[in-house]
Amino acid sequence: MARDSKSAERPRRLDRVQREQRWNQAVLYGTIGVVGLVVALLIIGVVLTNFVWPAQPIAIVGDTEISTDDYQKRVRYERQQLVGQYNQNVEFLQLLGGSNSEQIFNILQQIEFQLQPSIMSQTVIQGMIEEVIVEKEAAERGIEVTDQEVDDFLQTLFNYYPDGTPTPENTPTVIVTSTYSAQQLGLVTAIPTATEFLTPTALATADEGEATPEAEGEEAAETPADESGENEEEPVEEETIPTPTLAPSATPTVYSLEAYQENINTVFSSYEDQVDFGESDFRNLLRAQLLREKVLEAVTAEVEAVEEQVWARHILVEDEATALEVLERLEAGDDWNELAVELSQDESNKNDGGNLGWFNIDTMVEPFAEAAFALEIGEISEPVESAFGWHIIQALGHEDRKLTDAELAQRRNTEFSQWLIEQRDVIGVEIMDTLEARTPDEPGIVPIGNFQQPPGAVPVGP
Repeated sequence: MARDSKSAERPRRLDRVQREQRWNQAVLYGTIGVVGLVVALLIIGVVLTNFVWPAQPIAIVGDTEISTDDYQKRVRYERQQLVGQYNQNVEFLQLLGGSNSEQIFNILQQIEFQLQPSIMSQTVIQGMIEEVIVEKEAAERGIEVTDQEVDDFLQTLFNYYPDGTPTPENTPTVIVTSTYSAQQLGLVTAIPTATEFLTPTALATADEGEATPEAEGEEAAETPADESGENEEEPVEEETIPTPTLAPSATPTVYSLEAYQENINTVFSSYEDQVDFGESDFRNLLRAQLLREKVLEAVTAEVEAVEEQVWARHILVEDEATALEVLERLEAGDDWNELAVELSQDESNKNDGGNLGWFNIDTMVEPFAEAAFALEIGEISEPVESAFGWHIIQALGHEDRKLTDAELAQRRNTEFSQWLIEQRDVIGVEIMDTLEARTPDEPGIVPIGNFQQPPGAVPVGP
């Protein structure tokens, strides 16, 4: 019986060993399968990331594709520029010890905002789309940028001037002046002069702490020229005043060709190593900038260098009833300047009779601008309501005035921006849904540590 019992146990032990072996084999094969799957996924990820996705378009402009690879290179380059600015400000902050540095913290916060993928992706792709639009327009117009122009631009960026360093010379600059009639001189004693500046900038809504319905800035200069003249306004005159600008004159440079080449090679190598943005990428970026300047010049060639402007003054009050009271007192013979000091809520000019200087129709909020431009010289408006309150306006001048160089450049840039928007609709633009997901987040910023930040400041650093 004992032998029969032992004989019966032996097969059972063999069955258990076999089951264990089969289980171990299953576990082994399963592990190998999982590892193989992970490896396969990793390989697929590498292939997609490095070979498939870079070749796919991230945006299509007309019949031109912007590849993911070019887009990601540009993002990394732009991030590197911002990170460099960030680090420079951090170093400055460290020198200050972190105190009394609200402005620096604001700059750091602005850079952090720009580095966010949702913001960076739109900034870069919109810029690249505009580059394609410009390229298409340049091709139609026969506009080109030569390799020599790119080389010259690169040399300028590195302050290398093989023909000598340009030195400032006095060259004439035209400044607009007006000849005022006896009527205008009788209306106001304070005539805008060359030291009073106001740059037209459109303002759609009221800002805190401002009452004047225009933005601050620069005004075209005027000087009185005729105190005994007739009641008709004389034409605008031009005055030539020398101002320092860069001229062809050159002085010898101690910056050698060898040193220049060494510098640019160092920079190109740094870009290549850090953000995979090589010399050809950098030169293409410079070429795009130069091409944009040429196309802008061509597209805006017919932009007028003169514009209609009005010189006006106003008294700003809180409600219509007070505005009507001001109008009644003016009609009764009260002095405008005294009323402005007494009643106007525009602290920026009430002590100057509410003088707003010369401005174009886009400078002021719409109801104010429409009323001012509809007035004859010397005419006083009915009460005009704007986001700032109620205005009584008097027109002191109305003429076509020559734009300053800065004003003309601003007008051309505005015109060109509008043209780009229109061309987007004409050409057709498609941005892929994968844009933000394929936006690199490197290089990144390094936390600056525990510095004393201004009250209410957003913490700086990730």
